[in-house]
Amino acid sequence: MTQIIAENHWNEIFNICSDIHPPKHLFYTFKAQEGNFDVPTFAPDDKKASDYKIISNAKVKAALNYEFKYPDPMAF
Repeated sequence: MTQIIAENHWNEIFNICSDIHPPKHLFYTFKAQEGNFDVPTFAPDDKKASDYKIISNAKVKAALNYEFKYPDPMAF
C-alpha cells in the first residue's frame, strides 16, 4: 500500500483483512459450491467456535481512512 509510505507509517503493523470473518469450513464450502467443486470435509475440531480467532482491520481503516473493496470474502 503506497499510502502507508506516503503518510510515513513506518514501524507499524497493520492487519489487512476483510471486515467479515466467516469460519474456514463455511468459506471453503461456499466457494467450492460456487465453483462447482467437491465440497471439502473438515474434522469436527475445525468447526469449533472457541478455536476461532478474529483479526481486526480497524487500525488500518482508521489510520489511512481506508475502505476495503471486498469487505465480505463470500460476497464476490
